[in-house]
Order: sequence, then structure tokens, then C-alpha cells
Amino acid sequence: MFAILTKILDADEEGFHVNSMAIFNGVGGEKKSNLAIDDSAHPDFDLWEYFLFAFVGAGGGVVGGLFCSANRKLAMLRAKLSLGTTKKGLEVLIISTVCATTIWILPSLLTKCGDIEGKRLGPSYFRQFNCEEGEYNELATLLLNPLGAKGITLLFTEDDPEAFSISTCIVAGLCHLIILCVAFGMSVSAGIFIPLLFIGSAWGRAFSLICNLFLDADWQLDPRTYAIIGSAATLGGVVRVLISLTAIVCHTTSLSFFMTPIMLATLVAQNGESGPMCVHLMCSVFMSRPHIT
Repeated sequence: MFAILTKILDADEEGFHVNSMAIFNGVGGEKKSNLAIDDSAHPDFDLWEYFLFAFVGAGGGVVGGLFCSANRKLAMLRAKLSLGTTKKGLEVLIISTVCATTIWILPSLLTKCGDIEGKRLGPSYFRQFNCEEGEYNELATLLLNPLGAKGITLLFTEDDPEAFSISTCIVAGLCHLIILCVAFGMSVSAGIFIPLLFIGSAWGRAFSLICNLFLDADWQLDPRTYAIIGSAATLGGVVRVLISLTAIVCHTTSLSFFMTPIMLATLVAQNGESGPMCVHLMCSVFMSRPHIT
């Protein structure tokens, strides 16, 4: 609080900027990030954007609640069907085939090409797919790249607002949300951490691009900021944790001055109606209950 008041009282002509909270959040005057090639080009935000962070957090809570509810119903259906080993293997084969085919076909149906030149990351991050030489397919770049290694990195790092369109971000996030909801619960080892981060970052970036359509040039939002906040909000809406998730995202991005926005978003996101589904599923196993409540 002392750091904030000091900055307000000593504000220059440009006024108080929340990036000055780097000192308040335990960082020195130079704010460094693992995401930016140039340390001076880190994601940015202003004080007035805190209400947008809360709105993104609410959206993440809604998505998390819907995901938990839908997956709980699928889990109940699987328990009711009581599939044997052979049928479980066939389920995995069918779902994997459908998901892989969908991810491959969508970029062909919804082709949107962009110019690789001038992008922050190298050509190895972008997929040409069915575009011309020197161009990349936006949807193929997000869907056909490894989510954690390149997909999330692109959404967190690429500062060009036109790198990925609104429709591309929405479709990519929705595609992976449906796949995750159906696949989570199959008889295979899988996790939801990275997919949920990707879904949230895609929709967070789309949200910022939609807002930028109605904002003046001086009030434009940084898509990378909302990709980071969206990823934390969506994951928080499902797993319903606050402190550990904030620490993980801050440490992963090395953006310590994002601590308060991320904590605000996850705090709002975890107040949804549907609680963590895994608690109910584990109780049904250990307590031998005939149904899941």
C-alpha cells in the first residue's frame, strides 16, 4: 500500500501506472519476463483494467462450472455403462481418432493466413499448412503445435494483435474444451492443467481483441496480458485454488508484478456454483456409493 500511495503522490504527467507495482510485488525497477525476447517488451496493463480482470475471472468461473458439470454427467454415464476392458480400449481408440481428425480438418475448413514476417517468435512456431510461402495458418498454428511447448507460448508472447484473429482464438479454445471434456475420464493417464491454460489463454486473448474494437487507440488492451489472466482464471474455475495457482503462473511467466491481477481473477473464478468434480468421483470410489452426487 505504501508503494502504491507513493506512486500516486509522485505521479508524473502520465499518471499512475500499475506496472509500477513491480516494487510492491517484490520485483526491482527492471521487470523481466521469460516471455519476451526483449526485456522491455513485457505484457502491460493499467489500473482501470482491474475490473476487466475481475470480469475475465467471472468468465473463467462460468467455464469451469460448466466443464465440471458436463464432465460429472459423462463420468456418471461411464459408471452406469460399466464398460469392460475391451470396450474401454475401444472408447479410447474412437475418441482419439475423432479428436485427431477434427484437429486436422478444422484448419482446412477455417483457413485464415497471416504473414510470418515481423512476428516475435521464429518460423518454427508457425504452421504453413495450406497457406502460401511465407505465410502461416492461424488455426493450424494453435491446434497442430504442442499446447505447452508452443501453443501457450505463442498466445502469451506474440504482441501483434493481428497474429491470431478473434474467430481463431474462440474456435481453438472451444475445440480443446470439448475434446478435454470428452477425453477426461477415459481409461488413460491424462491431465487437464495444460489444456485448461491453453483454453483460457485463447479466450482471454479473444476477449481483449473484442474490447479493442470499441476502444480508442490510447486505450488498447495488450492481448498477452489477457491471455495470461484468462489462462489462470479458467484453470482456477476448475481446480478452485488461489495461492498455488497464482504462484505457478507468476513463476512460469516470471511476471511477478502480475500477482495481484492473477489473484483477483482466480479469486473471482473459484466462487462458481459447481465444486471440484474430482472430490465427488473419489468419494464414489472409496466409499462404494451406488451413484455420484
